[in-house]
Amino acid sequence: LKDAFNFYADPINPDSENAELYLENKAGLSINGINIKLTSLFFEEEQKINIDSRESKKIIIPIDKEKARTILAGPYIVNAKLTIQNKETELSAVMQFSEQQGIDTQETKEGWLLTRHEITKTNLGNIKTPVEIVLVKNPLAAAFTGFNIPSTNKDTANFKTFYIFEETLDPGETLKVVAKTNWWLLILIVIAII
Repeated sequence: LKDAFNFYADPINPDSENAELYLENKAGLSINGINIKLTSLFFEEEQKINIDSRESKKIIIPIDKEKARTILAGPYIVNAKLTIQNKETELSAVMQFSEQQGIDTQETKEGWLLTRHEITKTNLGNIKTPVEIVLVKNPLAAAFTGFNIPSTNKDTANFKTFYIFEETLDPGETLKVVAKTNWWLLILIVIAII
């Protein structure tokens, strides 16, 4: 039974809506009522199909896109369990999850005496990707600024302080930096001095 079929899959990528798999009937006769159970990291599906002699039947399966966002690029196994008239066989194919890069950047600024500057970078691709966020502050602002995470590097040049945040993001991971500058402290210090 196993030798009667050829099983293979087209490549997919993070933007793919569906996976396209093919079951080829190498036998010289039509086979009806095949129950096929397909499993992989991207989907789990069970269908009933008929296949003519020498036909290559295309099977389209929706992909779990939320799960796909967290999976690294590379080859993945798709298993097919075929049941025909109480006889079972298992086939497998390699499905290539193609590399795709993509970093989404969101930035917001708000406030006046208590300012909040937020930058978020998200890896929308399916390969590990290094990202960098750089925030520049003058010496006065730097003295009254705090961050939600420590910077990986800090440099000073031309009377400016550069805060550098670096991280390698897995698929679906996010680097978020929030800088809060509290000018009220400066006002209170000035009032206290006066």
